[in-house]
Amino acid sequence: MTNNNSHLISHVSPISVQTTLYDQPHSSKIKDDINLYHQTGILNRNIVPPLNWVHPASMMGVKRPELNALHQAHLRSPYLVPAVLLPRTKKENSVFKYYQAIKDFALYPSILSLCSILNFEFSVSEAEIIKIPLDSISCNGSICSREFQQGTLQYRLRCVEISSSETSILGNEWMVKDTTWPENICLDINSRHLEIRRKIHHGKDLPIDITQHVLKNGIDSPNRVTVSIIQDRNKVEVHNYFLAVEVIEILEHSQILDMCQKTNRLPVSHTLEMIKKSLAPSLIDKDDGFEMVISHISINLADPFTTRTFEIPVRGKYCLHRECFDLETYLNTRISKPNRKNQPCMVDVWKCPLCGNDARPWQLQIDGYLESIRTELVEQGNLDVVKSIRVEPDGKWYPKIEKRKSFTSSIEQNSLNNDSNTSLQESLKFKRPIEVIVLEDD
Repeated sequence: MTNNNSHLISHVSPISVQTTLYDQPHSSKIKDDINLYHQTGILNRNIVPPLNWVHPASMMGVKRPELNALHQAHLRSPYLVPAVLLPRTKKENSVFKYYQAIKDFALYPSILSLCSILNFEFSVSEAEIIKIPLDSISCNGSICSREFQQGTLQYRLRCVEISSSETSILGNEWMVKDTTWPENICLDINSRHLEIRRKIHHGKDLPIDITQHVLKNGIDSPNRVTVSIIQDRNKVEVHNYFLAVEVIEILEHSQILDMCQKTNRLPVSHTLEMIKKSLAPSLIDKDDGFEMVISHISINLADPFTTRTFEIPVRGKYCLHRECFDLETYLNTRISKPNRKNQPCMVDVWKCPLCGNDARPWQLQIDGYLESIRTELVEQGNLDVVKSIRVEPDGKWYPKIEKRKSFTSSIEQNSLNNDSNTSLQESLKFKRPIEVIVLEDD
């Protein structure tokens, strides 16, 4: 019996020792692999993480398409390359900047009905087809490139949602709406399936670039978009969806300036007449004959981006406010895609900074009345001290001079504040204690 036990111990013992020796370097190797993976840049890592790797919460966010949407890497927007390369000195000059914005619709917004297959058609002219660039596809899997110049056209398919009580949408309303795709929608153009980039992977629903599909189809036959939506019977739909094909044009900085200066200008008389009309007495109650009289209106002259008085006052065609913003400052603040230098600005960045309405280049209007007021302020030497004006019912305006705080006055004010705080503390320190009177029952 003893011999059998000793034999069993001698048989098991080497295995247990061998296992312990094997596990130790294996676990340390796993730790080393995890540390190395953690220290390596996100875009330089292996797609497959090491064993026992736990993804941090920040990496699981929806705003990380480079991590969460690798399966749609082929849908990345092309890198826009100028057809004519400019010297570095000219690249840094804002005059040679480029912008892209929605110019028109190839297919106007159309409502999508549920539980049916819909077909839409649109055509492009010969004059338009020659302005569509051909993408250069890279053989190593990197982002394809697309040459552009002033007047280059691109096409994209987009869908927005509005309340189910509305059955139409205006063009200026469409421009400021975010892209929203129905949950169960299938799309194809010219019998080619279109993939949708959704919020769960990209942070928000994205439009579909169909430029190359339109170019390949040419002008001989219309482009056909087929849409099918499967509705969930247990879900009550509270939105209507509209689909459209947008035509995007690339513009140059000086082109936008010239367009506003020459064609998109409101005369002095137009603005002045609108102001007088708004200040005219209006009846509140026709039966009693009550009138509401506004003595004057105030107009802010400060640009919302710089807080300085504007140089070229503009606002959107559909803006209801009288205030303007500076044209060049507005153009220079249109953002491009991160990590893509010297690219035209993004398409959906043309909202009025004051009210959020459509403010694309074609909708910007120079206000001649406010422009003339700025000229007068320059002649008076009051441009830096006047940030707003008061306009009377007769059309006359008066500056509201902004008082500047001098350095000495600010010091005196601070000393006064300190003295008052000290006296307050002293008074609290020597304040008599509160006497409490207790009322007892009889």
